[in-house]
Amino acid sequence: MKDVALTIKCCFRSFCDKLVTVNDYLAQRDAEWMGQIHCFLGLSVGLIQRGMDAAERRSNYNCDITYINNSKLEMDGEAGKKKPET
Repeated sequence: MKDVALTIKCCFRSFCDKLVTVNDYLAQRDAEWMGQIHCFLGLSVGLIQRGMDAAERRSNYNCDITYINNSKLEMDGEAGKKKPET
């Protein structure tokens, strides 16, 4: 139920562009399950996972909603690879 509530909240709040989870499994699961709702509402969904190169990460950060685990978000922030301005 918590996942559905968060998904609905993010769909209606334009400032919510990243959904942070505690591990890659949950990020992938939620991107697949809850991402269907986002896609139905016309939003693009990205997923940041271990082993992605910089181009893949950039592409996923440019989506309307990006699922990522907290350690990846911290590492990307420290490396200066935050979502680029559009």
